[in-house]
Amino acid sequence: MTPLFIAADNSKKCAAIFGLWAFAWWCWSIFWMLPAAIDFIGISPILASILWGLLCALLSLPYWVIGRLWHRICVTQSPLLNGTLQTLLFTALASCTQWFVPANPAHSLYIYPQFIQIVDIGGIPLLLFGLVSVNLCLAKTFQNKSPFVMSCTAGAITLLCFTYSHIRIFQFNNQKNIDTINIAMLQPNLQREDSLDRLFHLTENLTSNNSNIDLVVWPEFPPAFSWQENKSDRDKITALIETINKPILLNSGYIYQKNSTTPTPRSYYNAAQLISSKAELLGSYHKQHLVPFFEYLPFEATFPRLRHWFPDTLRYVSGDRHSPLGFSKNNQHIDNNIHIAPLICFEMLFPHYSRYQANQGANIIINLSNDSWFKTSKGSINHFSLAIFRSIENKLPWVRVSNGGISASVSGTGEIDVSSLTNLNEHHAQVIQVDIKNTLTLYQKIGDLFLILASIIVITALASLTRPFKSR
Repeated sequence: MTPLFIAADNSKKCAAIFGLWAFAWWCWSIFWMLPAAIDFIGISPILASILWGLLCALLSLPYWVIGRLWHRICVTQSPLLNGTLQTLLFTALASCTQWFVPANPAHSLYIYPQFIQIVDIGGIPLLLFGLVSVNLCLAKTFQNKSPFVMSCTAGAITLLCFTYSHIRIFQFNNQKNIDTINIAMLQPNLQREDSLDRLFHLTENLTSNNSNIDLVVWPEFPPAFSWQENKSDRDKITALIETINKPILLNSGYIYQKNSTTPTPRSYYNAAQLISSKAELLGSYHKQHLVPFFEYLPFEATFPRLRHWFPDTLRYVSGDRHSPLGFSKNNQHIDNNIHIAPLICFEMLFPHYSRYQANQGANIIINLSNDSWFKTSKGSINHFSLAIFRSIENKLPWVRVSNGGISASVSGTGEIDVSSLTNLNEHHAQVIQVDIKNTLTLYQKIGDLFLILASIIVITALASLTRPFKSR
C-alpha cells in the first residue's frame, strides 16, 4: 500500500485513486468466483461476469470514501497525528463494511504467525491498523517528510508486533494440554452427481488401519444426504458406525425446519450433526451465515422471477445460535473437557460466530467445508487464509475438513501443520492429533472494541471540521 499512499499525497483525486486501487485489488482477489458461480448456481458466463464486476465495484465503495476523506481528516498541525487519523479512517471504513466478503489487505499476512498474534487483542481491525501504519510511515519516509521519525515509527510498530507475537506463541506452546483428540479427516472430493460410496470406503479403510481414532469428521459435500430426514441414509450411517465403532461428525444437507405452518421449499437447514458410536444423535448445529445466491436467493419473496435467472440456488434458511457440541472420547458422557464449535464453510470467515462459541466453552473449532466448486483456482486458498485468523483470535485449534481441499490442522497460534495439508481436488484420508488447551484471549472478552473506538475517533475528527478544505 506504500505506492498507494504516495500517489494519494500527490494528487487531488484521492477518491479515484483509492477506488481504482480497490477495484483492481478485488478483481484480482475474487476472480475465482466466476467459474464457481457458473458451476454452482447454473447461470450464464455473461451474467456471472456482470455480477462479478458489480460486486467488485460495490466492495470498492468504502475505499472510494476513504479517498474522499483522506485529506479532510488531517485536522491537526502534527504530521504524526494526521497520519494516525488517516490510519484510523482506513481501518474503520475497510473493516466496518465487510458484509459480503470479509477481507482486507491485512489477511495477506496469514503466513506470518510471528507478526499477527495481536489479533487476539483487537481482531483483524487492529492488525490492519498496524499494517496501514507501517505502510503510511514508509510512504512519508520515501517522500522525505520527517524521514527519521517516520522510519523509526514503522520499525517500532513492526518490532512491537514481532515481540508480542513471540511472547504469545511461547505462552501457548508451553501451556499444559487438558486433553488430546485423534481426528480422522476425510476428503472425498465428491461432485453433485456422485454417490457417497467413496466416502464410506475411505472411512472404513482409514478406521481399520488406525485403532486410536477418537472422532471421524466428514466435510460438507454437494450430494443430497440427510441422517435425520432420510431413513435410507440413516440406515447406511448406522451400519457404518456398527462396523467402525467410532463417532462421526457429519454434514447433513437438509434438516427440515420445525414448527412450520405450511411446508415451503425454503424450510430446511444446512446442519452439522454429531453421531455417537452407538448411532445416537448427540447434538446438531444449524449453519447461521448462508452464502447469498449460492445457498439462498436474496429478495426472492419480493421478486419471484429471480429464480428464473438463478435456477440452481439452494433454499436453505439460517439457524439460531447454539452451544458447542460436547464430546467424550469414550462416548459415555458429553460433559467432559472437549467442546466442539462445528462451523460450516463460509461462516468461518466471520469472527463473531467462533467468538460466541468460544465464550460458550468451545475449545476446538472443526470447520466442515466444500470448496470443490473452485476447481483449481485460488478460491480455496483465499477461503483458508481468511478463516485462519479465527483460531488466533480465540487461541483455539482449528481443524478444516474440506470436500475438495484444502484440508488442514492449525494450532491456536495460526501455525499450520504442514503434514496435514491436502492438495486440491483429490480424495484423501488421514488421522491428525490435536492438543486441546484452555486459553482465554482479550478479544474473546471485548470483541471489536478497538474498531468501535477507532470509528468514534474518526467520526469526532470529521465532525470537528468547521472550515472548508481549500481555506485550510
